[in-house]
Amino acid sequence: MVLIAGPARAGKSTFAREVIGRFGGVQVSFGHVIRQRTMARGLGAERTSLQEVGEQWVANAPEELCDEVMVPVSGCRRVVVDGVRHMHIYRLLQRRAEGRVAVLVFVDTAIGIRRVRLQGDGGEDTEVEAIMAHSTEGELPFLRDTADLVVDGAGSTAEALSDLAI
Repeated sequence: MVLIAGPARAGKSTFAREVIGRFGGVQVSFGHVIRQRTMARGLGAERTSLQEVGEQWVANAPEELCDEVMVPVSGCRRVVVDGVRHMHIYRLLQRRAEGRVAVLVFVDTAIGIRRVRLQGDGGEDTEVEAIMAHSTEGELPFLRDTADLVVDGAGSTAEALSDLAI
């Protein structure tokens, strides 16, 4: 089981797709599950709404969130989980590995590249700064320090994939 962590617009989903393309398996995403819940509540799909809904879910019902993310991959051997942003979520996922080895990959990308990507999504400078300073970004240094592998989200995925032992 590959768990992918990293800041907003670092390239986590791109890396997840590359892992699936090379090794096979099934991809699930915290972002997808949080987006579904946000839309079901009639909120917009703006990143700030997604961050707020995700932050509340992580704080109030982290087990439920992990279960919701993992439902589609019950019984699957190869799983890629995109969007790990909190240490306690990482630990919950480790416990749900069900005999699979859990490998934490941190996708890191220079802040300038991330800022350009966020602006490309239509974000104004103040919105981009708010996204990058949001509390959901706060535990990322701990995840980076814990990661089994740190990859450059702006670099070659081929090299990073060769370092991934799954």
